Amino acid sequence: MDWEEKYQADDCPWDHGEAAPGLQEWLSENSFTGKVIVPGCGLGHDARQIAECCPDCEVIGLDLSETAIEKAKQFKNPENVRFINEDLFELPDGLIQSADWVFEHTCLCALPIDLRPKYLKSVHNLLKPGGQYLAVFFINPDMDPGEDGPPFGINEEEIEELFLDHFSIEKTWSPNKFYDSRIGRELMGKLIKK
Repeated sequence: MDWEEKYQADDCPWDHGEAAPGLQEWLSENSFTGKVIVPGCGLGHDARQIAECCPDCEVIGLDLSETAIEKAKQFKNPENVRFINEDLFELPDGLIQSADWVFEHTCLCALPIDLRPKYLKSVHNLLKPGGQYLAVFFINPDMDPGEDGPPFGINEEEIEELFLDHFSIEKTWSPNKFYDSRIGRELMGKLIKK
């Protein structure tokens, strides 16, 4: 998919105008610390929410689309968040092993399945040793016959198969809050870099 073209055309049905409900729910009882990187941040709703709820954090939203980043910067943003136009698969040296946390909201599931090993490597490279990864996975994209995404769903077994060599899975759970169109279709996970 040409993400830049989609953002230029305002053809972004995945953008709900707010942070992921699962993230909002998690932040009501938990907190991020240190540097938090949000890959595939789009218009920055998740990154902004983290920055607002965790004012002592440094939050970085990154996205491949220059237009998405420019639009994210136009919102009223907390001082502790910034947005950068970067390719997750070609990270600059300054981001390598710099993050205490990575939060992602269906970024993995937006990528073709054959890119998942590259995604894993990039997320692993972003995190400091012992860094934490919090994700909202799209487990049931409910595609029509013949459609193959994006999004590309992932199940719990596939999550374990992808991550277990490089991460410890602390827990997975179904969020209690979700977009109306995603009832029973998301799974959250909290993992720790080995």
